Formats: sequence, C-alpha cells, structure tokens
Amino acid sequence: MGIFTFKPRWLVLMGLFLALGLAGWPSTAQAQQTDYRLNLSRDFGYSSGSQIRGNFTASISGAQDNIQSVTYLIDGQSMAEVTSAPFKLKFVTTDYPLGWHDMSAQIHTKDGQTVTTATRRYEFASADQESATMRTIVFPLLGGVLLIVVIALGAQMLAMRKKSKLDLPLGAPRQYGISGGAACPRCHRPFALHWWALNAGIGSKIDRCDFCGHWGMVRRTSREELARAEAAEILMAQPEKPIQAESEEQKLKEMLDESRYTGKS
Repeated sequence: MGIFTFKPRWLVLMGLFLALGLAGWPSTAQAQQTDYRLNLSRDFGYSSGSQIRGNFTASISGAQDNIQSVTYLIDGQSMAEVTSAPFKLKFVTTDYPLGWHDMSAQIHTKDGQTVTTATRRYEFASADQESATMRTIVFPLLGGVLLIVVIALGAQMLAMRKKSKLDLPLGAPRQYGISGGAACPRCHRPFALHWWALNAGIGSKIDRCDFCGHWGMVRRTSREELARAEAAEILMAQPEKPIQAESEEQKLKEMLDESRYTGKS
C-alpha cells in the first residue's frame, strides 16, 4: 500500500473548514437582522436630518410575510406592540421628552425568533428649534430667489433698452399670440405680452410696452377688452375739432341781449 500524503492545498481547505466549524455559520436570526430596518416617515410637521417634530409613522422594511408582531422601542422602552400588517405605528414627538432618543424595533417572526433592528438616533426638537432652523433655510432661499428675479429683470431691461419702438398705426389690428395682451398704463395702447415677461402675482406681469417703451405691471386682458382698446385708438387718431372764437359782432349782440333782459327785470 502506498502512503497517503496531503498536498498543501488540501491542508488550506481543511483549515478553512475547521475555522468555520469553530466559529459557527451565521445564524438565521443574524441573517434576518440585516434584512429588517426601522423607517420613519413624516405625516405632518418638521424634519431636518435627524431633527424631527410633529406626527410621524414608524414602519419596518423587510420580509413582511414572516412577521408575527413588531414592538417599537424608544430608549429601550416599549412604545407599542403592533400585531397586524402592515405593522406601522403612528406617534407624535411632543408625547415624549425633548432631546435625543434611540429608536429601534423588535420583530417577532412566525418561526419563533426575535430580531432587533439597528438603532436609529433622532432629536425631538422644540418649536423654537424648528423656527430657528426654518429661518436658516427659508431666509437664504428667499434672498436667493429675490436676487435671481432682480438680475433677470435687470438683464431684460438692459437688453430691451435700445430696442426700437413698434411703429404701428393707431387702431391697426394685431396678433397677441398665446401669451395674450395687455393695455399699457402709460399710453393705453394694447400690446402683446412677451414670453420673457416676469410674473408679479396672479394674472400680473412686469412687461415692456412695444409702443412707448414703458416698463410696468400689467394684467392680461380679455380679447373683448383688447378689441375695445384698439377701437379707442381710432378716436385718438382723429384730430380734435377746433373751438371757433366768437366774433366781435356776436359778442356785442350777446351784451345787448343781456342788457335788455336786465332792463326788463
């Protein structure tokens, strides 16, 4: 009989199997623990990163079919046990002390195991903290929007500054396009609103009149009102009738008539 010898690679494999046997294979509970995760969603209130305040819903992501019940924990203490799908829990942060809290959940599976999710840390904020954070977010945002509007308006005014005025006879029909038209507050002539006009509220825009070049706030006008404004331009085009001065003979006649009336009285 020949002598049985071990090759080096067989020694490596045997060592690997021995190490796994001593360490033990990952248990089912450990495998499941990585599959379940605690989630928070805001129903009404405020959230900024880990800072929250208001009404929230806690839920579990993972294999729902194997869940028997879920116990939600805050700082290691039970908040509530949910025994029916979808195993969600609604809560209000003001029901708990302000400050930092560790939140987790224990999942009780149908095969009799208990799996604890990873802990998530949240700060239950006060109304003052919420207001302070909102100011740091909203004020710079509004300032940025205002700056963009001012820059856009300035660029448009600069670009349109040297544009020649539209030479269109008074009362001539015109096309207003999809944007519609408006009457200029200075010259009262109707013009087509431009696509680059800035919004200044519901139905209002800041635009430039094509006829007099005036920038101002205008409102989109109906087709009927625009037609009346075009008709009014025709009256503007008609020269005014001169007022004839009274002759000397007419003035003398009026004076005699007035003196005769005075004498009778």
